[in-house]
Amino acid sequence: MIRWLNALVLALFGLWLVAEAQNPDDDNPLRRRLLAASAEMHAAVIFERIDGLPGFILDRSGEPPLFAPGDQAEVFVLSARRGPGGGTSLVNDAGREILRFSPTGGATYYPGDAPNGVIVESVRVTAVLRPPARTEDDVRQSAARAATELRRTFNRPVSVEYGPVPIEGLGVLNDAIALSVEGASQAVARDAPAAGRLELIRISTGRGPDAIMNGRTLEIVIDPLEGYAGRPSSEKILQAILRADMT
Repeated sequence: MIRWLNALVLALFGLWLVAEAQNPDDDNPLRRRLLAASAEMHAAVIFERIDGLPGFILDRSGEPPLFAPGDQAEVFVLSARRGPGGGTSLVNDAGREILRFSPTGGATYYPGDAPNGVIVESVRVTAVLRPPARTEDDVRQSAARAATELRRTFNRPVSVEYGPVPIEGLGVLNDAIALSVEGASQAVARDAPAAGRLELIRISTGRGPDAIMNGRTLEIVIDPLEGYAGRPSSEKILQAILRADMT
């Protein structure tokens, strides 16, 4: 009986050793890399450029993806398109390609200083991107600063108006005010005559986001409860101002 029990224990121990040897998690680099890539697809990740210039954060923890360049304060909302060779391109709301992922997972970044693209690599997970909470006083002060900056940029008064939003959406409204000023300032630098007719920036809620020039008024539509995805980018606003002059 003792001899039979010893044999059984040895057999079970042998099966355990075989199972441990067949476990791929600890000694399979490809499996670990695939698991890490899968986790990154649902997280906010810092990417670094191989040329050493400022990288960015790509937040894919929700839909749509969010993109925050390290050298800018603005957060862009991205959408996916089929890229060349079976890859995936991520473009902002103005249609500009920001990132391209190859079928094997390689990433190329297309910043203004490298229009042909620069290779980037993910380095670590970081906090997700969310608009900072704001108060009504914060928004009023932002609107006042915006009017002052617009007066300086246009060398004449440009008014800023906005309607009520839920408390949870004040951060989106505050961001929309800042991006409206940025887009208008870029329009002046790009084509002063085209931007010169702007007299009023009106921010309202709706099924946005959107930016439309209506006569001398820049209409900005926001969805204040959708976070960064609820307002147009400064590039979208710039396009609205300049395209209006071509119609």
